Amino acid sequence: MQQRIGIVSGTFDPVHMGHVAFALDAITQAKLDRVYFMVERNPRRKQGVKAYEHRQAMVQLAIKNQPMLGSIITEQDRFTAQDTLPVLKARFGAAAKLALLMGDDMLSHLADWPDVEKLLKAADFVVGARGDAAAAEQRLQLIQEVRGISFNYNIFNSNLSSASSTAVRRAVRKTGTSKHLDPLVQDYIIEHKLYASSDDENASSK
Repeated sequence: MQQRIGIVSGTFDPVHMGHVAFALDAITQAKLDRVYFMVERNPRRKQGVKAYEHRQAMVQLAIKNQPMLGSIITEQDRFTAQDTLPVLKARFGAAAKLALLMGDDMLSHLADWPDVEKLLKAADFVVGARGDAAAAEQRLQLIQEVRGISFNYNIFNSNLSSASSTAVRRAVRKTGTSKHLDPLVQDYIIEHKLYASSDDENASSK
């Protein structure tokens, strides 16, 4: 049977419980065999993020007790069809079916991704809609019409909380903790004195 592998890429600055819940929801809703987190070293639209090593370490801690979740380390600065797809194909084999996970807020940027046509042909898209799933589907259909390409997608109503990395950083800076953090990630943040400065206000919100 063909394996269905989910990939969720992002800044994860820091990773929080909402990210993990989203990945677990996607496994059930899109019938995936496993989901892998891929931390972007140099995010395209984010400035002032914490060092890649810290963000990768926090992801490892957040998924430590989740056997259906894993992580991938690549040398690419960010996810691109040209550079990253060959790495994923080599990792999972040509027979595996890749599914890219994203929140519906990412759809507004999807058409601007480099080599997006190649990406749309190579992978399914699994979209978690925080609000109106119909609106998310309209956006995907519009991309298909504008690009003149057909691709597979799955939209599900995500139960994501209001958690965001921005809110988590603010809470940590203000109180030293956040209810949206895994305790292991919280301990790591305290140990390495992350997000204690107001400079973190301008960092990634993903």
